[in-house]
Amino acid sequence: MRKVIVILLVLLIVVLVMKFRIWNQDRPRSGVREPTKWELTDRKFTERNLRAIATAITMNLSDPEQVPLASLERLVLVGGLSAGDLISPMSGRQREDAVTDRDGFPLLPSDYIYIALPNIAPEGLVWVYEKPENYKDSPWGEGTLVLLSGDIWTPKWMDVEEFQKALSCTHNWLSEHNFTPGWMNLAESKKNLQRIGMTISEYRTLDDEFPRSLEELIRERQKEAYNWNLTLWLVSPMSGRVRLKTDKNNIPIEPIDYEYIPLPYSAPDTLIQAYEKPENYKGSRWGEGTVVLLKGEDGQVGKVEWMDVENFRQALAKTEKWLAEHKEGVASEGE
Repeated sequence: MRKVIVILLVLLIVVLVMKFRIWNQDRPRSGVREPTKWELTDRKFTERNLRAIATAITMNLSDPEQVPLASLERLVLVGGLSAGDLISPMSGRQREDAVTDRDGFPLLPSDYIYIALPNIAPEGLVWVYEKPENYKDSPWGEGTLVLLSGDIWTPKWMDVEEFQKALSCTHNWLSEHNFTPGWMNLAESKKNLQRIGMTISEYRTLDDEFPRSLEELIRERQKEAYNWNLTLWLVSPMSGRVRLKTDKNNIPIEPIDYEYIPLPYSAPDTLIQAYEKPENYKGSRWGEGTVVLLKGEDGQVGKVEWMDVENFRQALAKTEKWLAEHKEGVASEGE
């Protein structure tokens, strides 16, 4: 009986400590006014936004490297978030104020900043945070809400000094481990090529022929509900762009970052079917080269891989040579 009482007392102390921590985080700091009911509601909404952002990022990891998409705006474009999720009521704006253009791109700046962390990042690094200026003159004092690696579902309040220290530690860790800005871009570009390959494979399955261009692929496949956003995967983060501008028929009116080579079924699987423009990698951390999509066997999606500039030129020359030697067969197979 005595042992049971001790256990119950320990559990009671743990519960009281947890309640105190929650209360202490929400209460105003010394010399700062009590928050109003509306301010408390606004803070709960911005915490909800941070959890929605965490969910969207984790659900849109780029397989197999588990690398997140490059930006929050990109997550809105691919349907992982709504534009309203990027608006914090602490900024004085409401979800209803969020607007997008015809392509779904958010027109208002996000109230949240996202730092792409690799899956090897230690706990305690800054992952997502709300802009600190939103809390200027707030009842909680100067600071902001933060999602930290290792505990991404629990927004944490940090005063301005604690936040600046955590942000500095995050950038220092990324720099020390060579995760320079844009480190995730190669993985995202590979994912784009995989999606292009999947759409080509679907086209062949449905139409029993290969598309002559990516524009033709867009026109034909946008009739299918699951392919309406193919243009989202025709822009590479290596180009510095988030999306392509399109006309009313969803055809890009800006240059596509990927080149497509129409290959018939009879082509060997060592040939290049699509690739990113090599100029996008000039001066990049990966050196000169590009990512390529090889033709798959029997209509399957081919392998996506990185090639340095010399290997790419040889593979491209081999592909062009094969097409020239089989020109008549290619023409008849595409009819």
